[in-house]
Amino acid sequence: MTTPYFRVNFNSYSHPLKQGGGMTCDRMSECHSITFPNSNGERTEVKIILTVDPEYFGIWVKGIDSDKENIQDSIGGEYIGPIGLSLGRTGYVYVLILCVGTSCLMCNLRYVDKDGRSILNNLLKERKNTFYGLNIHENVRDLKDVYGINVPNVKDVGELDYSEGTCLSFEKLVEEYLNFPNPYFPPMNYGWEDMIIEDLEITYGSFHAYCCYALGKSMKEGARERKEAELKREDAETGISKSRNILEY
Repeated sequence: MTTPYFRVNFNSYSHPLKQGGGMTCDRMSECHSITFPNSNGERTEVKIILTVDPEYFGIWVKGIDSDKENIQDSIGGEYIGPIGLSLGRTGYVYVLILCVGTSCLMCNLRYVDKDGRSILNNLLKERKNTFYGLNIHENVRDLKDVYGINVPNVKDVGELDYSEGTCLSFEKLVEEYLNFPNPYFPPMNYGWEDMIIEDLEITYGSFHAYCCYALGKSMKEGARERKEAELKREDAETGISKSRNILEY
């Protein structure tokens, strides 16, 4: 019997992004969300801004900085934790997807003018975050070459399992580390050149970026745990050394 694919549901929104702010999602700045069960069986909702409007770039950044869920990874009111990054591409890079927790920004770069790209570049290059993605080094190089957008401090989630001498596929990483059984990801190099991005691409492109964020968080927490264990080991060895010195004296 074949195990069914992990299901991600798509929802389309029409209500304003800012309560009482008079700002709504128009045809080129849509509001959506995806929902899926987490490892505890509870449903998680990730909200998505699909836009080419630079004003929404800043709204998204302010949102992740002010989100109370991110406070443990914030310093001075700025979120400095992991950001998931995915790129929708058909040969060239077309769509940039960023995700932090339950908030994603999806930007169709083909329809962002030069000034808008400059604003996006300045927002990203000034961040202190580490950006996590699959094949991210190649992707951010192309992002810079094609659109002049620099993404600093990147790590590949494919390296999550290297410490154990293995190299798992992205699907296996998501299944093992995030406990999402039998996840499905359509090719990230198909259909992104269209002006109107299909619901399937929005759904699984955002889910892909969310998983990059969650895997990045696992990498960061794993590195912190290894560092703490190393410090404890050094303290224990130093204590043993001091005891020996006292006895020898």
